Amino acid sequence: FNAELFVSIHNNSDTARKGHGTETYYYAPLSMPELYMQIDERKLLAQKLQEQLISKLKLTDRGAKEGNLSVLRNTTMPSALVEVMFISWPEEHELLKQEKTRDLAAEAIAQGILNYLKAR
Repeated sequence: FNAELFVSIHNNSDTARKGHGTETYYYAPLSMPELYMQIDERKLLAQKLQEQLISKLKLTDRGAKEGNLSVLRNTTMPSALVEVMFISWPEEHELLKQEKTRDLAAEAIAQGILNYLKAR
């Protein structure tokens, strides 16, 4: 598709029902030279998305972190996977039912992408 970037949007779950908050993952493969050169951009994308999600949703900041996730491993462009909130955490599950919350998350992701593109 020749895309500039890839963002995968998810909601998290924890069987112990203790996890809550927002986290964003990026893939940083040290052993793959063609992707290794993108580590800084991948990390920057994840950070910009995370910053905006925390700013708009006011949830626990679980950080932007490296993750060896299939959806990220199989991209050739800067990419990130966003876990907006935990559907297994009762308070966040209730928030997700609200259109306002979903709109705020969408706005945060869009602004995070814009901030990333400006910072490159």
